Amino acid sequence: MGKFYECLIDDLVVYVQQTAWLQTAPQSKSKNLKSEKASEKPMTRMQQIEIKGGTPDLPPMGAAGHLIGYLFDAGPISHGAMGAIPLSHADLMAWQMNTGIELQTWESRALRRLSTAYVGASQDAQQADCPPFFIKQPIDETRQAITKGVRSILGARTHSNKKGH
Repeated sequence: MGKFYECLIDDLVVYVQQTAWLQTAPQSKSKNLKSEKASEKPMTRMQQIEIKGGTPDLPPMGAAGHLIGYLFDAGPISHGAMGAIPLSHADLMAWQMNTGIELQTWESRALRRLSTAYVGASQDAQQADCPPFFIKQPIDETRQAITKGVRSILGARTHSNKKGH
């Protein structure tokens, strides 16, 4: 894959990883399984965010965003004997035959890479302390307000420390 396509795919990898993180329910840190009800299904991070009235942070998809649609239409994972595995070339070939979409070589390779990223991120995201793969950067106005607030807090502490000595 050329450098141009690599740059396009790198942006999508972060999108797919963040989506996997959002769609995964973190495992409880509690070791006492008897105390947990077997009938209660843990909530995904997406569900937790939505219950609080929030919206999830997702990076922009960029110029190759159509591949995200293809990935989730095709899978984004396959199932092996030990659990989730990336989509195989055979999976992608079957998807192409069923949908009538003919992938270019770089798109097929990209979908395999995105599927692999999704599987890996899903496994990592099972840990309750797994950080998100993407955090939306605050806009300049918000950043300035945060900076002003931090400075006022630190300034107040510095001023009170001088009075106390």
